[in-house]
Amino acid sequence: MQFLHNHEDFRFFIQEVSKQVGLETFIVEKDYWVTFILKKNSKIRICRRNSF
Repeated sequence: MQFLHNHEDFRFFIQEVSKQVGLETFIVEKDYWVTFILKKNSKIRICRRNSF
């Protein structure tokens, strides 16, 4: 599986989303990483019992 953060244009994508939604780039990137980690954790059996 390819992940967006491995793409050579990742920074460009973050900047474009930031412009479109009107948020600072660090917030958009933080949200990307939080979503990435939550998705990864949801695949771990022990985390399924402790999810939100």
